[in-house]
Amino acid sequence: MSDLFFDRMARELIALFVEARKGKVQHELDEEVERITGKECDDAARTLSKAEFKRVAEEAMANIRKRKSKSVVPTSGKEVPAYA
Repeated sequence: MSDLFFDRMARELIALFVEARKGKVQHELDEEVERITGKECDDAARTLSKAEFKRVAEEAMANIRKRKSKSVVPTSGKEVPAYA
């Protein structure tokens, strides 16, 4: 995980920072930022303006949320005995 990107996120986008820490998605966030920007995460943190940084971080977290919600398999609501 890019410490520089994460530190900047903690200073400028505290709500997303807390969500990333809580969801333990730092590594995914790093990869997603690199995918979106085409730059290493540290380079993106150094060169992006405040508005660009915010847009990239929000888009990255939205993509991660979307992937996580797709990976959750809905249950039918029926209980399944653990040991029958």
